[in-house]
Amino acid sequence: MARKLVLKLGEKEYAFDVVKLDRSKLYGWKEVKAFDPEGNECIRTDLDETGTFFIPKGGKAMALADSAGRWINRSELKAVLPDGSEAQLLESSYSAPVELGKSVSQEEFLNCSIDYVYMLSAEETQEELLAAVSANDGIYTFDYRYRSDYSGSAAFILESKGNLFLLTGKLMNFEFIGLEEVADVEPEGEETDDDELDFDMF
Repeated sequence: MARKLVLKLGEKEYAFDVVKLDRSKLYGWKEVKAFDPEGNECIRTDLDETGTFFIPKGGKAMALADSAGRWINRSELKAVLPDGSEAQLLESSYSAPVELGKSVSQEEFLNCSIDYVYMLSAEETQEELLAAVSANDGIYTFDYRYRSDYSGSAAFILESKGNLFLLTGKLMNFEFIGLEEVADVEPEGEETDDDELDFDMF
C-alpha cells in the first residue's frame, strides 16, 4: 500500500497520495528496438576493457572501496557534515504529519532548481487547504525526504486549477552582479563595407 503524505495546517491534517509527473505521462514515450535478420530482438550488452568478454544486463554492480582498495560494507560508512561533525539521520516526510508553517516569496521560489513535480491526490476535495494555499501571500515550503536521510530537498506546495502540486528541488545561490563598471562604448565612426554581404560567395 502506497504511503500517504500528511500535511498539517493549523490543527487540521490532510492526507494525500503523491503521484509523480514526468514527460512520459504527459506526452507519451517511444522505444527503439533492434532485431537480427531472423527477427529476434537484440539485447544490449557491455564489453569489458579488453573487448573480449560480453557483460549482460545485471552483470555489473556498484562496489565501495577505501583509498587502499579494500572492500567496504555500506554499514561501515558514516555521514559527516562539511565541518567534519557527524550528520544526524532525519525521518522521512511520510513518517509523521508535515507542518506547513513556513513560506517563501515567489522570488525565493524562482531561485530554486526544480527536480521533480508531484500531484497531490486525495479521496476527498480538500477545500480548506486549497483556499489557504491560494490565499497565502508566499509559497508554503518544507524539507522533503522520501525516506529517512541525512538531508532533504526543498519542497513547495502550489495550487493550480483546483489541484495541489508538490515541487521539490534545491536552492541555487545566485549572486547579483552589479553594474559597478561602465563598459566602454565605441564611438560611432564612418560606415565601412566590411559587413556587407558578398552574394558571389553563395
